[in-house]
Amino acid sequence: MKKLLNLNFRTQLVIQYLGVAVLAIVLFSFLMLNRSSGIIKEMETNYLTQIVNSRKNEIREHLEEYVEDMQFITTTKNFREAVQLLNDYHANSGLIIDGPLDTESKYYKLISDQLFPYFNGILENWSYYDVMLICKNHGRILYSPKGEDDMGTSLLHGPYKNTNLAECWQKVMSSGKVQMTDFSFYPP
Repeated sequence: MKKLLNLNFRTQLVIQYLGVAVLAIVLFSFLMLNRSSGIIKEMETNYLTQIVNSRKNEIREHLEEYVEDMQFITTTKNFREAVQLLNDYHANSGLIIDGPLDTESKYYKLISDQLFPYFNGILENWSYYDVMLICKNHGRILYSPKGEDDMGTSLLHGPYKNTNLAECWQKVMSSGKVQMTDFSFYPP
């Protein structure tokens, strides 16, 4: 400190100006770093938002295609005949409202064999895992080309009443429109 005091006034003044300049540069650098990190975070957020919106639009378009597929399928003669066959079987099967549909009878198996080529073609052509025909009044799964454990069960009273499929069926029944639910594990 004594050496600093022994310097002439001009040198002391230069050192003080340099100290103030270095301090200003450090402070300015800190402020710019802080501001630039905020800008970078904002840019990252905007970029991620764009990606999310793009993916959301892709998913929406894909789902709209599914809806269009289903709307087309339901207008075909084969589909209408399948629904009529299954509704007739369901109406004449004498089942209890909350009981399962008999999917083991000879008559049901004949219907199922008749419907399989058409509905299996839908699975293959459109790359769907499964297609189900569900009774609108009871939520009973009348037909599925996969024929898993849910066949004939009621989405209203049966073992699958707490699944997303049951929730989706109830939404369709209350709105009369195509509905979707979140993906979740479906047991069969």
